[in-house]
Amino acid sequence: QERGPDAWRPRLEGGSDRPPPCHGLAPGKQSSSRCRMASRGCFRPFRRPSKKAEFQQVLAVVRHSERLDHIDPNGYRLTDGGKAFPFDSPLTEDGKELASDVAKELAQLHREAKFSAVICSPYLRCLQTAAPVAQLLGLPVLIDQEVGEVWSEDMPKRAPPHRPVEQLSELTTSLGLNIKNPISDGVVELFGERPVWAESTRDGHKRCLVRMESYIRESTAMRKNFIIICHAPGVAAAVNIFYRGSVDITKLDYCARGVAMRKFSTADSWDTSVFANNWTFDAKGMDMELDVVATESNHMRLCGEIVNRCRELRASREDRENTFRLILMNLPSPS
Repeated sequence: QERGPDAWRPRLEGGSDRPPPCHGLAPGKQSSSRCRMASRGCFRPFRRPSKKAEFQQVLAVVRHSERLDHIDPNGYRLTDGGKAFPFDSPLTEDGKELASDVAKELAQLHREAKFSAVICSPYLRCLQTAAPVAQLLGLPVLIDQEVGEVWSEDMPKRAPPHRPVEQLSELTTSLGLNIKNPISDGVVELFGERPVWAESTRDGHKRCLVRMESYIRESTAMRKNFIIICHAPGVAAAVNIFYRGSVDITKLDYCARGVAMRKFSTADSWDTSVFANNWTFDAKGMDMELDVVATESNHMRLCGEIVNRCRELRASREDRENTFRLILMNLPSPS
């Protein structure tokens, strides 16, 4: 990898060469412009932010709306779509109406949060849930397979059971979605790590924990807010993070959602932990109970595992993650 004083410069749309935020000032270098991570290869100049600037960080996590195969399983299986994609059901008409209602609710929040994008699972039920949200709020969509459904052993092994990437471009166009994923010859490149077949619910939950940490970290660094539309394991992962592993979900409705918020000064944001105990979390459509055996030490141990896993993944897929981060950087920021 090329190193040097200009190695940090990303190729942004419009030719901008503004550097991304660095990791903070090097210890003992109060008059220096050197990043504190320079010894590990970071050549980004440190830009000391104004202490007066504050960022209202908001992350909304939404489960998909009501799916047809759960309401009328036999009827869906007899359709052409059900025969071809038995695990990738569309929404019911009531589900579409519920998604529209949630979109109106998020539009109210958008006035304050000024979301930059909708992050969405590639499954049809999630894309249909995202459609009214993205349209009403005027937001682009990033399709991320890492927040997708658990790929369990009762599903086909050949490929994840959502619509293939060759069909996603046409599908998202029909839904009126402005997707930001790279598209080559009509094939959509999905963001994130592809799930592993025969994944257990626990493994799927851990996968979503890792990806949620990634989005919170990018939100913190870039000062951008996101809506994530996913599945039950993704919502459970958000609850685990923001309630610090102290509760268990006993019921999760369709379009169950949680909104996490925190405010911090830009000057403090370099060292603001994803897992810091300074979030407020407003949950709707879910029932929870206190986990009486949960401990802070167990939670912090899980946090350490997630952070280590994130580092491993970033190292193993650097090129793809750089493309992903550049797209995130070009999204509008809250003003």
